[in-house]
Amino acid sequence: MNVGFFTKQEDGAIFGSLPTLRLNGVSIEPVRKQGNGPDFIATVEGAELGAAWNKTAGPGGRAYLSLKIVIPGQEPLFMAIFQQPTEGEYVAVWSEPKPKEA
Repeated sequence: MNVGFFTKQEDGAIFGSLPTLRLNGVSIEPVRKQGNGPDFIATVEGAELGAAWNKTAGPGGRAYLSLKIVIPGQEPLFMAIFQQPTEGEYVAVWSEPKPKEA
């Protein structure tokens, strides 16, 4: 399910919205990676929203950003952000988490 749309900016940030979550003005900005730390920090209106890591889907697969959104008092939300065929355009995709085995 597509939940958001982004455009790459000249400074390397990805800017857009997550209408499904009613979040406009989301900025995913590159940071200097330290250890297992994130490759990007996500903010909205200057407040930290979450973090993203560069990932690849399977061997020789498609590159994407794995975005983790943290909302206090709720379970984290995870989504993938894939580049689209149009240069600089991205789409955020979310799927229902798999149930944990008992």
